[in-house]
Parts: sequence; structure tokens; C-alpha cells
Amino acid sequence: MKLRILNIGALACAALMLPAIAHGGQTIVKEERLAASEAFEGTRLAFKPRGKYSNATLIVTGPAEYYAEIYNPSSLPSLNLEKYGKVVDGFFSYQLIAATDKKIEILNPGLNNGRDDIPGAKRVGVQLSGTFCIKNGVIAPFEDIPEERAK
Repeated sequence: MKLRILNIGALACAALMLPAIAHGGQTIVKEERLAASEAFEGTRLAFKPRGKYSNATLIVTGPAEYYAEIYNPSSLPSLNLEKYGKVVDGFFSYQLIAATDKKIEILNPGLNNGRDDIPGAKRVGVQLSGTFCIKNGVIAPFEDIPEERAK
């Protein structure tokens, strides 16, 4: 049995291999969970951090193509949903990403692409995500349902 190999050309082959080659020089770190508790009230999302964070971005998506994004360079951001569009009843999702003070060494500092980090090191990123429900125009707490009733 003969195998047929598609000749896609040297340039196309190199383009397919670049991600694998570039990935070889990067440091891979298991992302940690951002330590913070939700402090939601009315239509405002806020977080109480249990640690020091910087360069934080909060992204919120919801029904009716709702999208909000806010960045804070020095701490965790808070967001008033009404400021970014009409808030309709339904389920919303958020993702909060930030940098910690913890730094890791980069295996190949030559790959540093001009970021203002210390050469040869980068900050460890953390993230937190979740959902919440808008009911009657405000953030509603989730009901605790006993396990046997949930089945």
C-alpha cells in the first residue's frame, strides 16, 4: 500500500511548523486562581482581593449581545453594568484576569518582545471566572438548592 503525501510547498510547511517551534522557547506555567470574593450589588460588580494584583481586566458578557470590558493597571476593577449598555434579565458571565507580584524566569530572554518586565522574567498571571443572574434589573443571588431537589 502506497501513502500519498500532499506537497504543500516549503513556505506552507514552514508556516505550519512555526507555532510548534516558537512554543519550544516559552516558559509554561500552570495558571493560578485569582484569590478574591465577589461583592456584587445592584448592577455593580466588584471584587474584594485577598492578595496584591495589577494589570487586571474584567470582561462581562450577557444576553442581547451585552459586552463590557474594563482595565485597571493598579488593582482589581469594578464595573457598573448599566454604563456599558442595556441590562436585561438573564445569565451573565465574567472573566477577571490579572498579574501577581510573583515572577518567573523566562527560559529564553531573547523572546521578550519589548514588554516592560524585567528582562528574563515575567509576572505570573491569575484568573477568576463565574456567572451571575440579573432579575428585575439587578444582580440576584443564586438560590441554594438541596442536592436531592436538584435531581
